[in-house]
Amino acid sequence: QLEANLKEAKLMAEDADRKYDEVARKLAMVEADLERAEDRA
Repeated sequence: QLEANLKEAKLMAEDADRKYDEVARKLAMVEADLERAEDRA
């Protein structure tokens, strides 16, 4: 049981890591777009 809980917790952590990386990438793209928009303004 403990082993199963540990495995599940590990999978959840990896999933959270992936989602965080994705969000961080999207944020970086939005910030770059914003800078370009400000340069044009």
